[in-house]
Amino acid sequence: MELTADDFTRLVRSGYAKAAWNFRVRTGSPGSTVLSTETRIKGFGPSALRAFRMYWSLVGPFSGLMRKAILKKVKTEAELQAKS
Repeated sequence: MELTADDFTRLVRSGYAKAAWNFRVRTGSPGSTVLSTETRIKGFGPSALRAFRMYWSLVGPFSGLMRKAILKKVKTEAELQAKS
């Protein structure tokens, strides 16, 4: 199923959940930048929340590993470009 940004915003259906993942860039100490991620979940109704909790109990640990790998890759690439 393909959704537009408007479709995503309007989605409010009992039994469903939606998730958004963002990257945030902010200034750290002088000469450094901090990149972080955040995932937000909105469940619509008790059945959606139960299903998502079950899903996340299985997927959550792997999501954390994937997130760390992505952040490490971004860091490596940024440092390589900074040296060029």
